[in-house]
Amino acid sequence: MTIPKFLTSSVDAEKLALTIKGILIGLIPVIMMIANLSNVNLGQEDLTAVVDAIIALIQGFLTLCSLVMIAYGAIRKIRVKLGL
Repeated sequence: MTIPKFLTSSVDAEKLALTIKGILIGLIPVIMMIANLSNVNLGQEDLTAVVDAIIALIQGFLTLCSLVMIAYGAIRKIRVKLGL
């Protein structure tokens, strides 16, 4: 899985940046406010699960983008080699 450079950790390029994780965790108060307005009670474990799901969704999206870029690059390389 390839994460764009601006989203990667400065310590480990294979991991999501702490800043991005912090932003996602910062969504917790917003989620709690929306849940309270909707009369839904969320515990800390539920909120952690939501943040983990958001992180997984972002990583999945970035993986999909990477796969599309790889496929496009490979097809373009083949077309150039074949002179099409």
